[in-house]
Amino acid sequence: MKILEENLNLALKKLEARENSMRQFEELSNLGSWEINLKTNTTLWSEQTYNIYGEDYSVKPNLDLFFSHLVQEDFHRAQEMLKNAMITGKVTSFQCKIKRKNGEIADILINGQVIYDETNNPDKLIGTTQDITHLVSIKEHSDELSELIEHSSNEIYIVCFESLKYLYVNKGACKALGYTAGEFLSMNIYDVNPYLTKSKVQRLKNELLQNDYILNRTEHKRKDGSLYHAQSYIHKLKYNGADAYVIFDIDITQTIEAERKLQEQSQQLQHQAQHDTLTDLPNRTLFKDRLSQAIISSKRNEKTF
Repeated sequence: MKILEENLNLALKKLEARENSMRQFEELSNLGSWEINLKTNTTLWSEQTYNIYGEDYSVKPNLDLFFSHLVQEDFHRAQEMLKNAMITGKVTSFQCKIKRKNGEIADILINGQVIYDETNNPDKLIGTTQDITHLVSIKEHSDELSELIEHSSNEIYIVCFESLKYLYVNKGACKALGYTAGEFLSMNIYDVNPYLTKSKVQRLKNELLQNDYILNRTEHKRKDGSLYHAQSYIHKLKYNGADAYVIFDIDITQTIEAERKLQEQSQQLQHQAQHDTLTDLPNRTLFKDRLSQAIISSKRNEKTF
């Protein structure tokens, strides 16, 4: 009798420890469990399930209480999910939004399965409810950023650190160079940078070891063979767990052309300042400039002028 009592106490302690472990797991994973007796319509909720719906522990849960928390647009979908679970007996997953007792809107993921009795009639509905509000928020934010990147007018590339092959290109890159995204994925950076050399690439890699990002000017070759000037902002990152580069390129052809014209105008003004307007012969200004340079040179070399 004493041995039986000791075994019973040990079993109770193990059960209590298991319940505590399950409670901690539910809290950490924002996961609550529940069970519905379909014959008596009685429902059991775990503590975390109460927390997810924002209900007091004293409230007796049931299916009506669950449906009362659903937002209107998910109400009929939930009813269909329940019917489907009753018919198939398979695990059914359902993502929806609920309105907590305090008015907060939350995203939840429900997994449920119907258990049948010995006469093959629905007996219980058991399952879990997980609060995925934070995960949904992260995904929505990620989707928004992806949409911005994909439709950016700038060219955006992700390149493999080792092979220098393209891993991702946005629509801006495809439009600028005339290749499809599929074509890019079979190419590397040398295919669109005709004047890029391996030594230049190595120099850029070395610079990235010392800096968070680098700027580089290059020339891109389109699919039709035409060229244009581009300025690259290059940054190292992890992509799908591997080392890679993200490159943001902008077309600076107009900037290069403006710089060239400005340089030509500067040279022309300097020529006009140093030459006679009628004869185009060197004038006194140029003579003084050359004389000044000669004096400086003679002093530097300690020679008599």
